[in-house]
Amino acid sequence: REKLLKRLGFTNLSSLFGKDANLRNLEMLMLGRIDLWISTDQIVFKTANDTGIDSNEIEETLTVKKAYVYLAFSKDTDDKIVNEWQHTLKAMKKDGTYKKILSQYPSGLKRITFDPPNNAQPE
Repeated sequence: REKLLKRLGFTNLSSLFGKDANLRNLEMLMLGRIDLWISTDQIVFKTANDTGIDSNEIEETLTVKKAYVYLAFSKDTDDKIVNEWQHTLKAMKKDGTYKKILSQYPSGLKRITFDPPNNAQPE
């Protein structure tokens, strides 16, 4: 993430490392010592929840990069099982169950995309 920001022209960057880096970043953000903390939404919300900080106090201001998640099966998995997964996922997206489940997570629906990247293979 730091390399990406440097490529984008940011020069006032400070990096923290170590097992407590996320905690220190969150504390500095909440104290106003830093203006921005670049991290994944999962890490931000987990760190907040672990420390008792209300995640509603943290505002997502910019999406730097989106990541797509895929479900992969072993080559040895029976085609019937793969087809059942595909059929069920498609049905869940169609009836709204998929959105309902994902909306229960801290990042909410604003981070969810239902469109695969251009180079993704169709279902």
